[in-house]
Amino acid sequence: MNGRFVRKTLSFSKELHLLNTANTLEEALCNFIRPIKTLRVELAEHTGQIHWQKLTLAMAAGSRSHAWTEKRAFDFRVCRSCY
Repeated sequence: MNGRFVRKTLSFSKELHLLNTANTLEEALCNFIRPIKTLRVELAEHTGQIHWQKLTLAMAAGSRSHAWTEKRAFDFRVCRSCY
């Protein structure tokens, strides 16, 4: 459960725009950066001990070919006309 919804926690959001910002950041982490343990594909060429490539949700959906780094996610800009 997200701590921002629980009233008596340090991360509780009183203001709606802070809650939206935190949720957007968490969604970006889950979809673009953090690989999911059960989502993986077997590599055609095994390199040493590595037999599987871990996938993020965006990679599994086919919208990205690689996982983002934290720096790439924070440098990403969304155009104002998109929302």
